[in-house]
Amino acid sequence: MLVPAIVVTTVAVSAVSAYALLASRSRQIAPVPARPVAAAQPTQTAEATSSTVGSAATVISAPATVSTPATVAPKPKPKPKPAQPAPFDVARAMAHVRQLSVGIGQRVGGSASEDRAIAYARDYLASLGYQVSVVPVPLANGRTSHNVIAKRRRATGPIVVIGGHIDTKSPAPGADDNATGVGATLELARDFAKAPTATDVRFVAFGCEELLGDGNSDHHHYGSRAYVRSLSASERKRFAGAVVIDMVGYGPDFRVRNMGVGTRALCDRMLGTAHVTKAPLEYLRDPGSSGWSDHETFERAGLPAAWLEWRDNPNAHTARDSFGRVDAGKIRTTGVLVNTWLRSLTAADLAKLVATR
Repeated sequence: MLVPAIVVTTVAVSAVSAYALLASRSRQIAPVPARPVAAAQPTQTAEATSSTVGSAATVISAPATVSTPATVAPKPKPKPKPAQPAPFDVARAMAHVRQLSVGIGQRVGGSASEDRAIAYARDYLASLGYQVSVVPVPLANGRTSHNVIAKRRRATGPIVVIGGHIDTKSPAPGADDNATGVGATLELARDFAKAPTATDVRFVAFGCEELLGDGNSDHHHYGSRAYVRSLSASERKRFAGAVVIDMVGYGPDFRVRNMGVGTRALCDRMLGTAHVTKAPLEYLRDPGSSGWSDHETFERAGLPAAWLEWRDNPNAHTARDSFGRVDAGKIRTTGVLVNTWLRSLTAADLAKLVATR
């Protein structure tokens, strides 16, 4: 059964109680009133004498020596400091991971629990001021999943998608796979809600990435496939890349991946940014015939894509994929990498990515 609140619509709402932990970080503290200070009494100096005019005492100071001030060149106005990048706050990202994996738990595609996760992502993104759409995604088993798509209002320029799948494989609560990817995506959305960029950046929580379990190996990646199909001809022409964040909270090795079917340009850009952020990122080809994450859909459509992953996690798709096993430091490394990459993009960089299609 679907949550009635989930429809194809555009919303803009205030943060709800699910985000009380996040909102509490920005509460204002009323200033402490200053203690009144007694007025200073005049002190008679050695240069002063006193005289009485009527009944009032008057302090008369000795005349000061007048000198012509030297001509001083005006100081140049300081140049404004460049805006500092908004920090990737891993505590906020971890709060999202906790809510998805502990507060909601298993989120099988098309289930009521996945609907609750979709509503959570929708409300949070809308609270940041994005134009948010929740789009139904029909599944082969008759159920319906949904994509949550957040766009900045009046955004222009080449399109960049940042996202990860919100569903899980039973019986896993899906902390690493893939609450970590969604948590990082939601925190990056906060970073860029008002930050100037050269892109039309979009943040997406993809529905039903996992296999349906009906024996058909192609029954997966439903959300990303629906998203790519929905792109207009104009959007495809200005599509610069999709960064898929999937399983970034466990494992010793940080990898950027694609299938090798399409261009590797976006993966190479990520590797270049990793030199700047000192992330231990290396390239690893995805050997899956239909891809192991949502990058597959973009890549097969001829659109630049890269999958970020920390690997391997032997707990994936099991009940052991729990919040307590998530490494916040790995999520931070991932978030800082994507944040830095997105802020560093120039018009020339984006034109090159668009041209690789």
